[in-house]
Amino acid sequence: VKLPINLKNETHWEVTLQAAQKQRDDLEGIAQKAEKSSGEYIRPIVLIQAEQEKESEKKIHVQQVKDYLIHELKVPENQIAIKTGKQDDLGVENLFSPLCQIRYIITRDAIKEGWDCSFAYVLASIFNIGSSISVEQLIGRILRLPNAKKKAQGELNESYVFTSAERFQKAADAVIKGMIENGYSEKDINIQGKQAELVTVKAKLSNIKIPYLSVKDDSGVIKRLSYKNTLISDNFSLKKYVFLETEIANLEAKGVKLDIDEEGDITREAITISEEIDPYTTENENSLIKWLLSKVRFELLPAIEVRDYIRKAVSKLLQKHSVAELFQLKFSLRDKISRSIESYLNSYAELQFDKLLKEKRLALDSKQSFAIPLSLDIYNPHPETFKRSIYERVGRLNNEEYRLAKAIDDLPNIKWWFRNSDRDGFYIQGYLPHSFNPDFILETKTGCIIAIEYKGEHLADREYKEKIGNIWGSINEKYKFVMATKSDIEEKVNAIAKL
Repeated sequence: VKLPINLKNETHWEVTLQAAQKQRDDLEGIAQKAEKSSGEYIRPIVLIQAEQEKESEKKIHVQQVKDYLIHELKVPENQIAIKTGKQDDLGVENLFSPLCQIRYIITRDAIKEGWDCSFAYVLASIFNIGSSISVEQLIGRILRLPNAKKKAQGELNESYVFTSAERFQKAADAVIKGMIENGYSEKDINIQGKQAELVTVKAKLSNIKIPYLSVKDDSGVIKRLSYKNTLISDNFSLKKYVFLETEIANLEAKGVKLDIDEEGDITREAITISEEIDPYTTENENSLIKWLLSKVRFELLPAIEVRDYIRKAVSKLLQKHSVAELFQLKFSLRDKISRSIESYLNSYAELQFDKLLKEKRLALDSKQSFAIPLSLDIYNPHPETFKRSIYERVGRLNNEEYRLAKAIDDLPNIKWWFRNSDRDGFYIQGYLPHSFNPDFILETKTGCIIAIEYKGEHLADREYKEKIGNIWGSINEKYKFVMATKSDIEEKVNAIAKL
């Protein structure tokens, strides 16, 4: 196996990919020189674990990674392959052939299900460490040595992991967990992953509408609540705000080397990786501002206001940092500026939302409502059918969601219920930019319509969703909102049984 594992953690996914590219390029140079004497062909491959398969504004998705490789890191497109549940660019490609060009494989979690290639030397995980699918599940894909034998060049006997996590210790622990789970075995894993199942289901009922959270204007016209058009509109001005941050980030990166000692125990060796600042950099204040302007974009705001805000922020920071230092910290600076603007926007939106609430201008109206589709395409449906569900089949459910769905389905006072789609289903808009889609919608035989959101015990947005959901459910006595958790499912279901 390829040991030790060299781990380096960055807090920004772009830097993680840059580091992985450099490591791969260095390894290929070493491999090409070694081939002249050994005759062994090795083309090092980077496995990249994205956060999400489908496109999303909130998470780093597969296509976004591919675009970054092509446009920013200048990787030829024919060197990139995507391997997910829905897209398999690898197909029958022989990755060991000198004719094969693939050097980067982007995935989310499909590769953990049986794929193996000993040319994979580098793992770049931009998945948030600590999430349900994490880096340890892909470690085994980079451990096996080509031809299962040691190389004369030490670098080709080691593996390399680059992570993107806010907490370095979590990244290190995840890699160690992966080493333990894989047992340092050279055995190939050949379990084939299942293809996604797609079914089209028809609704048993029709003409069911769920009202969105809406706003009544001064003339009595009701419009759907919108973060952009209602809460921010043209009244917000960034000119009133200033960038308050003084500390951006630490220039020192962290690393660790993991190995196995003679007794078979995992050893750690801390590595300090200080980034050198080029004193002869040709970059200047204007080029930094230009770069930030290309990365910090807010469609809600006039470009000139964003530009002035960035100029003032950079000018303030230059009182403490050099231009070269700020360029080293540019990703952190970009994030700090973006988050500060987002914070100002969200605070303003919350004030406007509270004002609408106090003035009793928030409304529910059938003219602004979600109509339950007459048919629905469902990927990977739950195997069980439910008697009171509007659709014969429902989408994938985890254990707790199934427990909740089953309990609802067994209630004699339920007229119908359905599993709401998190993509194009019913949503509730609040004072934050992104609305949320309750997990279940149901109607009791007394005509009460209930939106249910299931959340884990400690999720950060639980309090916000419960607050906004309860506002939606308090405007009209016909509608109610329920937040259910693992510990109180039975209690909440019993309450629904009485409605």
